[in-house]
Amino acid sequence: MTQSIESQAKPEGFEVIETTDAGIAVRLPNGYEVNVANVANSEEAIAKSSAYYENLKQNRDKDELTYTDMLSTNREFLTQLRKSYAYRDSANQDEDWFKEDAEIVNYFVNDMRWRDNNTVSMVKSVMRTGSAGDEEKERTAYLFGVWDQMPDFWETGGSGLKVL
Repeated sequence: MTQSIESQAKPEGFEVIETTDAGIAVRLPNGYEVNVANVANSEEAIAKSSAYYENLKQNRDKDELTYTDMLSTNREFLTQLRKSYAYRDSANQDEDWFKEDAEIVNYFVNDMRWRDNNTVSMVKSVMRTGSAGDEEKERTAYLFGVWDQMPDFWETGGSGLKVL
């Protein structure tokens, strides 16, 4: 006997956040939010996001995914991040960390943690942003917004204690 969608168990840890014309926003178990387009209802959005999440876990050979795992698959984020680091110093484009998706995300996380905990670095960041053009200011605001949404290392979806 088959179960209808309504009576099937829903994947644990997935939550519909918002429904818009662009799709349905779903929070994944690691706290990351995805927008699911071309779905008829919330159940379909959760099913699609669950399949996406499980596929990423298998591809990365992990039991749980961190926020940085999710960012390293986000094309828009990676494009903006690379443009920002190239703007800071064009020589960055020659670095190994710049070329690999997961490495540039880790570099960003380390860079932002350093900025958050080092007054001189924080001042340099403000000065660099203040003297930048409008496009770079918008890019920086986007990247800082992503950073602000990331969980702390000890929270669900965070990188864990290995960062210490």
